[in-house]
Amino acid sequence: MDPSQEIDERVTMLNIEENASLLLENVVRPSLLQDSSAGKYCCIYRISRSRESTLDPSIPPPVTQTNDGKYDPKLLSIGPYHHGKTHLQMIEEHKRPYLEYFVSKTQEKGVDLRDLVDVVRGLETEIRDSYSETLPFDTKELTDLMVLDGCFILTLFLVVFGKFKRKARNDPIFKPRWILSTLRRDLLLLENQVPLFLLSDLLKTSKLVPVTRLNEMVFEFFSYSIGRPKAFWEKRYDLEACHLLDLIRMVFIPGTSSPTIQTKYTFLSKIFSSNDTTGARPPLAPPPPIPPRSRPILG
Repeated sequence: MDPSQEIDERVTMLNIEENASLLLENVVRPSLLQDSSAGKYCCIYRISRSRESTLDPSIPPPVTQTNDGKYDPKLLSIGPYHHGKTHLQMIEEHKRPYLEYFVSKTQEKGVDLRDLVDVVRGLETEIRDSYSETLPFDTKELTDLMVLDGCFILTLFLVVFGKFKRKARNDPIFKPRWILSTLRRDLLLLENQVPLFLLSDLLKTSKLVPVTRLNEMVFEFFSYSIGRPKAFWEKRYDLEACHLLDLIRMVFIPGTSSPTIQTKYTFLSKIFSSNDTTGARPPLAPPPPIPPRSRPILG
């Protein structure tokens, strides 16, 4: 073999090896679907992506997007995915006054804000693992976000549940009925969730209501939008779920008075999917009769 040809071949092989090694340079861990997404805690995923909703503003939105805006909250941001959006600031401004009110009630039980912060900080790893994306918040930012959102949700529940006698005339969230109904809608969006264990641990720490009554409070809150008799909800007080949407989903799975029973069709598939794979709509069982009820005056 010609020496010059042999040298050329060696140079070519070196170039190939060098180019191949570049594949392993600057390896970046996935952030939009992080490794913990395969773990037991992950249950809150982003469905849509726009420039405003993405956590990383450097990531461009897709050219086309299905169901644009269908997964976005109208009034209330809960959790990290829609945090800071400008059109959600009206309700965001109420979170700190609600936290102040919540803490004023827990202090009567000997529980201070520091106790609530400490319990949430201790859940940091599980909270981060509950989201499919890497959250760009440090420990303090994430803790503050979860304390504010968790206590805001619990305050809403406790007012409707009758535990807090918050006067409706002094609270613009409860005065116009359209606001509360819109908040119920926003609280059932997949991207707008916090883990249910966060609400459970905050409620347990607060000592305001036995934590075993959390599901009862949730059902009372959503029963104004989902009309069912009290006996319907009572059979489902022991359900276990990942977040509020998951809990309401499980309520409408036939046979889920026990938390272990599963079925082919879910409540959400009946609402959001018009056809199954065969082209036929899955049969819906007739709902139980709804007894007449009047809306109570909150407070």
